[in-house]
Amino acid sequence: MAAGKPILITGSHRSGSTWTGKMVELSSNVTYIQEPFNTSYFNAGVCGARFKTTFPYVTQENEEAYYPHFQKTLQFSYNWKEALRENKQLRHIPGLLKTGHAFNNNGRQGKRPLLKDPFAVFSAEWLADRFGAKVVVLVRHPAAFVGSIKRYQWHYPYHQLLAQPLLMRDHLQPYRADIESFSERDISVVEDGAMLWRLINSVVYTFSQKRTDWLFVRHEDLSRDPVTGFEQIYSFLDLSFTQEIRAAIDAYSNEKNPESAPLYQSAYKLNSQANIWNWKTRLTQEEIATVRQISGDVASHFYTEEDW
Repeated sequence: MAAGKPILITGSHRSGSTWTGKMVELSSNVTYIQEPFNTSYFNAGVCGARFKTTFPYVTQENEEAYYPHFQKTLQFSYNWKEALRENKQLRHIPGLLKTGHAFNNNGRQGKRPLLKDPFAVFSAEWLADRFGAKVVVLVRHPAAFVGSIKRYQWHYPYHQLLAQPLLMRDHLQPYRADIESFSERDISVVEDGAMLWRLINSVVYTFSQKRTDWLFVRHEDLSRDPVTGFEQIYSFLDLSFTQEIRAAIDAYSNEKNPESAPLYQSAYKLNSQANIWNWKTRLTQEEIATVRQISGDVASHFYTEEDW
């Protein structure tokens, strides 16, 4: 059984959730769990919940298929049945046994589960209300987000939002026409990223207005002063912020580190201050204008004229 409240670190992808999660994982009191809401990353033993859409929306109205799985995950109860079903070959059994026993041992050691999952952003209230999760939400400048999306040439399947009637009803109905348009026509990767940022962060803004028990952190503020920023995050999460953790965070974020990660590689050691402005070289002036035109109504809740 886990000791203490679960932790959720979320916000749109490419907004620093991995960096934040890995820095919080420096605490000996937590165990990092990688993206159980991500349809491209399924670990049956850790979490047997299966999602059909990217950025799924779970509420008490549709939780029946998901609640038992997350209850087991957050109690560090390895799902042997699901794991064996997914790994039927005998050569997988030794590794599965090692992984399962290590996962279960987290509960015996009194660890707290740390879900690092940008794809859980729409379901954050469900995790908070049903499991008592303490929620940290990352927000990153829309141009920085789009600059990263452009780098990877990622396109989002907008029809997957329309396929979630509860999400549309509760949060995205005002944007239905735009979502339908983006799902039906060819759009550039810059337009795609800007609209996705707008939709995700419109919901984040709604949360920020009513969830005073959550912590909302701008990626840029955290990047300018990581030690102070993470000390605040640790305090919010009721975790001890030791001198060793302070030194490690500085080592992972100071100016001696590279300014950006190699393509398709996760990098936790970056020059965090330089990383703030990478979008100015990744996007043209015309593309920046496009991002601002599409995302500006929501971006104005988080960023000022000077941030552009």
